[in-house]
Amino acid sequence: MNIDNPKNVIRIERDELALNYKYREGGEFLNNIDICSYEYEFPELDRRYDFYPIEIVPQVGDTYVKNPFGENVYIKIETFSDYILECKSNCISNIARLLGASSYSFEIEVEDISNRSWDLKAGMSYSSVSAELQVKRATQERLNKRFADRKLYSHGRRPTAQEFREAEDFAKQYGLYTDNKVKALLNERNPNSVNMVRQMCVTFSLSQEMNQSLDIAFKLNAMKGVFGLNAAFNEATEQKKTINGKLDIQFGCD
Repeated sequence: MNIDNPKNVIRIERDELALNYKYREGGEFLNNIDICSYEYEFPELDRRYDFYPIEIVPQVGDTYVKNPFGENVYIKIETFSDYILECKSNCISNIARLLGASSYSFEIEVEDISNRSWDLKAGMSYSSVSAELQVKRATQERLNKRFADRKLYSHGRRPTAQEFREAEDFAKQYGLYTDNKVKALLNERNPNSVNMVRQMCVTFSLSQEMNQSLDIAFKLNAMKGVFGLNAAFNEATEQKKTINGKLDIQFGCD
């Protein structure tokens, strides 16, 4: 692997397997994954990058995914989905505050859930989950218990030029700036506007980065018998979730 420019997904394995996996059946599917030698490559990788959660020491058999919102952080795959949602929910809170909200509410909507599966001939495919409506409802309730947020501020006001730029920067950093509804929210609260919006409801995607990375990591199933993927890995990658954020935001008098 290239220590100076590691790929978005890293799998830690013993040196012999890290050197020779590509010559085994299924190795051709792992071009977007770095198989890292625990003995020789990981010590240098550990010096250059942060591995989250910091209280867990990376071990052979662990899979890490690069944080899409920070250059030098890798996240253990079992915590990756929740990490992404937490980052984006915090981003929304900051955007609302910087744009001069008097109050806002944020909750999660699970639009779709499907199962990933792998076949050496067909590659990766998706299929509907059984009891889909019940699974979606239960997943949505679980996520909202952790990530739903409501805040009431002492007063709302017109954002300063600096606050508006910071709100734009947050949206860009966390992959929300290209969402048309988030861009509309920013445009409507531009401090140069003569007539600013007082209330706005926005629905936007929260799961794009999550699904892109988990799709890549799931390809490790091409060599499932070789790498010994455990139950925690399977639970983290078996489902593809389309998750939206629903934001209802109100602004006070300028």
